[in-house]
Amino acid sequence: MTRLFLRMATRVPCLRSGLAICLGVSFAACSDTTMPGLIGDGNLTHLRIVNGLYRGANAQSAVGVPIDYLIDSSTADAGVAGLGPNSVAAGDSANGYTAFNRGVHTFFARLAGDTAASANLYTTTDGIPFLPKVYFVGATYYTIVVAGVIPDTGKVPDSAVPVVMIPDDPYPGPRIHNVLQARFHLINAATFADSGGSTESDYVAIYVTPGSTPPADISIYFPLTYASFRYQSQAINLDPGTYTITVTSDDHIIAQQAFTFAEGEVQTLLLWSTGPSPTPSPANHTLTAILDHRYAP
Repeated sequence: MTRLFLRMATRVPCLRSGLAICLGVSFAACSDTTMPGLIGDGNLTHLRIVNGLYRGANAQSAVGVPIDYLIDSSTADAGVAGLGPNSVAAGDSANGYTAFNRGVHTFFARLAGDTAASANLYTTTDGIPFLPKVYFVGATYYTIVVAGVIPDTGKVPDSAVPVVMIPDDPYPGPRIHNVLQARFHLINAATFADSGGSTESDYVAIYVTPGSTPPADISIYFPLTYASFRYQSQAINLDPGTYTITVTSDDHIIAQQAFTFAEGEVQTLLLWSTGPSPTPSPANHTLTAILDHRYAP
């Protein structure tokens, strides 16, 4: 299943006293004169693969594991072999994307080195592996997220590792006061973000505050957007500069890092769990930034 959204620039409050940042939401209702032509060959689609998979007898003992990802029965081209835990496939470009032909393609995810035909992590309601097929058009960008917890042995339960292909938006933000905005979205690949002790938190909240010093009290700020487990937040457009990104789950801070966004940059932030914990916090979560594209001011 994929989730699609359009963009518009709209002002929303970040700080309760009125700091404004531009948020990408649904409907194209404003003028955007910065939109370029297609990035690269319009006949190609682009994929990158994210591994947030854990394996263990129970969630508390689970550890990150490497995977193979086969596209059209191959780890070559857009597929990958031995992708380590909490990492992004190298791809054929610095942002992790690999370009490949549009059309219908098959997808097979497995534990690294498990060559059995029944090894697919994608399963039906009976725990029976299946081979999803997806049709891609040209000039599209997708991030495949493999995340969740599977048992040490036996069948992979249905939906433990669902097929998730997120449509990315590597295009520029609007120009405001003659400044080309920077923009980012966050992909939630954090398997252990739920403070209730289970995996798969419903969502995390994302806060953006100016400067590299974390705010003393995050409760005086509004979250700008949210990201469900394995999915993405809406895009946030902001003036170039340094900001502290704070991520919370159930009102508890689980990640808080400073990032610098240059004019015209488009970034993806990936939220990872580095391992299970009874109390999710920055001790077992981290954010990784990927520069998707840089547009000339």
